[in-house]
Amino acid sequence: MDWKRLVATGVTPAGSTAAISYTTGNTPVPDATWTPFAAITGTAGPLTGSGRYVQFKIDMAQPTAGGKTPVISDVSVISPEAVGDL
Repeated sequence: MDWKRLVATGVTPAGSTAAISYTTGNTPVPDATWTPFAAITGTAGPLTGSGRYVQFKIDMAQPTAGGKTPVISDVSVISPEAVGDL
């Protein structure tokens, strides 16, 4: 499957970060055949590559102790089949 787009909704307070990256593959459990993780700029972006499965990770950080932490409330991965439904 060719994945189309990833969209995340959330709040990143000043100075905090939420970096999203993804990988794709054809096995249910990620292994050496999966693609390397690729970063998405901001909270939405196109996905490249293909595979039966897609996995994403979010690395969050706050600037100092006591700072406000980012909150991601929703993540959607859109396939080409879903694009016609939007």
